[in-house]
Amino acid sequence: MTNLRESTATETSDDGYNFETPFTIQHVQTHLILGPLLRHIKVSPILLFFGFLGLIVELIESGDFFRAIQKTSFNLLFWALFVYLMPFTRQQQAIVIWGSMKFALGMGAFLLMGAGSLSNLDYPLRALLIFLLGVIWMPGLEFIPRLTPHQKYITLGRIALSLLCTYFGIRRDAWND
Repeated sequence: MTNLRESTATETSDDGYNFETPFTIQHVQTHLILGPLLRHIKVSPILLFFGFLGLIVELIESGDFFRAIQKTSFNLLFWALFVYLMPFTRQQQAIVIWGSMKFALGMGAFLLMGAGSLSNLDYPLRALLIFLLGVIWMPGLEFIPRLTPHQKYITLGRIALSLLCTYFGIRRDAWND
């Protein structure tokens, strides 16, 4: 019985963070933006900077310290994430931020697809373009192992298709009521 406990203890890392796998490392290293950026910079000080920046901007706008803290309670997320990520290595921080971004992009894509399908009756062209933007930014292609090394090109293609959809929507006057 103790051998089983010892073998499972050696399979996980000493600090309990076992999300640093070859799969996630390859995804972070081949990412268009996060790859070059996070190889050289730790994320936790950047999160702390954005948290304080939001508080300072709100303090300047409102002039009242307590009202600024009340309005920037979302910044507590940055500060909590900062405290959580401090003991992590640079690679582990990059993996957490990469996973958070993929989750946020997935939620945003679902919201765009839902908004596009719900507004289909009033403005069909706008609904189609919004739905297409959601489909374009849905995470998925980069998780195919053969496409993972080429995810930079997938991201560039998504940006180009998004610009094309936006241009087409503006040109056809689909964004105006």
